[in-house]
Amino acid sequence: MILAAIILGGIFLRTYHFHDWLRFNADQSRDAAIVSDVLQGETPLPLLGPKAGGTEFKLGPVFYYFEIGAAKIFGSSPDKLAYPDLFFSILSIPLIFFLLKKYFSSNLSLALTALYSLSFYAVRYSRFAWNPNSIPFWMLLMFYSVLEIAGNNNWGKKKILWSLTGGLALGVAVQLHTLLLVTLPAFFLVIFGYILAKNIPLKRYFGIILAIALIVNIPQILNEFQTKGSNIKAFFKGTETKKVVGTKSSVAANSLVVASACSIQASGYIVSGNVDSDECTLLKTGQRIKKYSQDPTKIKYIFLLAAETLFSLIFFSGGIALLIRALRSETDLSRKNLLVLIALYTSLFFLVLVAVSREISMRFYLPITFVPFIFLGLWLDFFKRNLKARKIRSGAIVFGILLVTNLLVIYKEFSVLAQNRTPKGNLDYVTLGEVEGIAHFIGDNSAETKYAVIDGRGPYISKFIKPIQYITAEQGLKVEVNNQKVSQQNPRNKIFYIMHRQESNDSIARTLGNSQLIGKQQVGRFLVVESEKQ
Repeated sequence: MILAAIILGGIFLRTYHFHDWLRFNADQSRDAAIVSDVLQGETPLPLLGPKAGGTEFKLGPVFYYFEIGAAKIFGSSPDKLAYPDLFFSILSIPLIFFLLKKYFSSNLSLALTALYSLSFYAVRYSRFAWNPNSIPFWMLLMFYSVLEIAGNNNWGKKKILWSLTGGLALGVAVQLHTLLLVTLPAFFLVIFGYILAKNIPLKRYFGIILAIALIVNIPQILNEFQTKGSNIKAFFKGTETKKVVGTKSSVAANSLVVASACSIQASGYIVSGNVDSDECTLLKTGQRIKKYSQDPTKIKYIFLLAAETLFSLIFFSGGIALLIRALRSETDLSRKNLLVLIALYTSLFFLVLVAVSREISMRFYLPITFVPFIFLGLWLDFFKRNLKARKIRSGAIVFGILLVTNLLVIYKEFSVLAQNRTPKGNLDYVTLGEVEGIAHFIGDNSAETKYAVIDGRGPYISKFIKPIQYITAEQGLKVEVNNQKVSQQNPRNKIFYIMHRQESNDSIARTLGNSQLIGKQQVGRFLVVESEKQ
């Protein structure tokens, strides 16, 4: 009953205003267009998936296959394409409970699962379609499968079943993020090497895992044969372009510091929800405190920033220390297997992060979302054993604070979306409700020509053009960005401007210039203005 209530709470936070507040940026509209072309028979089933950031290398196509499956069942509207990520995020809640239960007590596992279910970080990456978003589920499934295989109580057929499941999880995970494409093969290579060296009778089960993973990745392999390895070449070319210039020693030292600082920040963020940017900012804490100290109205932010930084530092370093301590003292083989796998995986993942330290942001930590909750469990166990002062349970206090901070951050996020309070110029993302509202206004006022031209400041156009084009294409309406060539084709010299809703009348008039204002409509945080040259 308690687990069911926890899952229901997680479902509520993940589905609340899911359609209207769905993030629908250029990446999401690009993926939706690919899926739409496949469904309409205009293009064949893709053999490759989305591009890895900043390179020409493409991941595996499994993310597109999930979206295609969802579209066939529920329809091709953008919110339906996000259903797989939502579904896997919900499934990860009971899965993390069963994984945690392999080491912690049922009560502690339930408490940690409740925090995961309400974690702002976990909720945030469940509410839109993006290829890395389902990683936590597949990683949890892979770890649980490996632990079931390694367990002494499982009989042969059950081990084979878990081998098939583990292979599926591995095959999917390596297609969702480049970091996993590098980390997971190395992870399984170490495990397989250890099994061979110690002659442990699990070789065939891990062989099944690798075989199933290869089968799941057949589309990529087929593409490499058809294109003579063009995607693999793009991968290595991408690694070359991301190399940092400098001496080997200075680069290594700096990369290690950056990766460590970002990992500290991410661990605190995942369990507490407190972060003011997706970027890695821990090393800039001193500069930010100095900046805040110059403004008397922002003194409180100094204390908040200092508290967040100190918490993250203690939580991460203590979690590592407690993990090492548990590894040394644990005698139960089943429990120790979990600790060994976590230690091996996080170590390899950290080494990969060091190699890409220039580009790390908080989203890079989706592959280890569950690890900070294991750290927290080790901390709470430590409190329970060593801090029994009177009747105050330190662990319960810490847990309660983390639960409240996550809920407060989620409440703040939802309030901003509900009240359209995103500051002017802050365009992290646009929502589906905003895109549909603007697209429908443009469509209703371009019904005769089936053609529209939009304009606005650079950030607005870059965020809106592809999403709007996806929505308006369903109405049979062609939308283009205003430029000299487009202006010559514009039959009525009508232009729709997209701007922030806080723009003053004078600012709108300056934007329109010689054009006449015909109509306007506020949509969420934005204003769409219809104008026509006389």
